[in-house]
Amino acid sequence: NHMDDALLSYQEALKIYREFAQKNPDTYLPEVALTLNNLGGLHLDQNHREDALRSFEEALKIRRDLAQKNPETYLPTVAHTLNNLGVLQSDQNHVEDARRSYEEALETYRKLAQKNPDTYIPYMAITLVNLGFLESAQNHLEDALRSYEEALKIYRELVQKNPDTFLPRLVRTLAFRGGAYHIQSKIGEARSSYQEALEICESLAKQNPQEYEKEIATLKELLSDLDKQPSPPDHP
Repeated sequence: NHMDDALLSYQEALKIYREFAQKNPDTYLPEVALTLNNLGGLHLDQNHREDALRSFEEALKIRRDLAQKNPETYLPTVAHTLNNLGVLQSDQNHVEDARRSYEEALETYRKLAQKNPDTYIPYMAITLVNLGFLESAQNHLEDALRSYEEALKIYRELVQKNPDTFLPRLVRTLAFRGGAYHIQSKIGEARSSYQEALEICESLAKQNPQEYEKEIATLKELLSDLDKQPSPPDHP
């Protein structure tokens, strides 16, 4: 968390790579883009949004150019930077730009996953959750639910192979889906999502109670809020 030191390190590395790239672009332009992408993430963490935007956009331009010549190597990096850029654009409330970034990243990961599913399907799920969160914030709740449902299907399958990595992601996606149902006043569906997330959290907390204490409290509070809402009338 020594962010000022990190900033100086990235900036010095970037200066060196830029100089090397002038003489040997094939070798060093990828390193320029990687450093810019990392620098953008640091700027975002520091809430320096305009600096982050400039870093991500330059990294994306370089990576797009590299992907024209070598898509197999550089398309994944394009998708990664698009996802980062989408997070920033969403944070800046540039929702249409964020949607375009997420959708392009998702389309790219879908193509990559056809050849290498083990590597890229998890990235598809991350992007789907990001897109669903954006759609929910825009009140496009049916779109958000479709994104969450696809992500949940992926995470349920991934949990079978690697529960330690993917159970926490499954929990968050269930909570987000519960939130979308909650906004729609679909109380039963919201309760089911929150309850499943809570049960998984409580199971995870047996080994690491401090890590999940806050999440458990939040889910219990959300369930309590549902109990306070009136049930919809029965239809004849």
